[in-house]
Amino acid sequence: MQKIVERYAAACGFSLEEIIGSSRRSDLSIVRQLIWKRLRDRHASCVELTRLFNRRSHSVIVHGIQRAEGLLEIGDRKALGYQKRMDDV
Repeated sequence: MQKIVERYAAACGFSLEEIIGSSRRSDLSIVRQLIWKRLRDRHASCVELTRLFNRRSHSVIVHGIQRAEGLLEIGDRKALGYQKRMDDV
């Protein structure tokens, strides 16, 4: 799963360390949350994602996935752009 995260991160211009890190920078957060959504769609559990991304609680992952879905639903340009980059991986 870590290799997948690394590929998605690179496609969006970030390193694995940045994605797994705790930065709250807007563009980085969007990419991180989109990756969580993609991994969850591939049947990764929230507990697995919590461990991989060094989060304290699975509720952080759940909220992030909901935010990613909301951004895509309203057609957020940044989110859609990053989503397209990940589609090309």
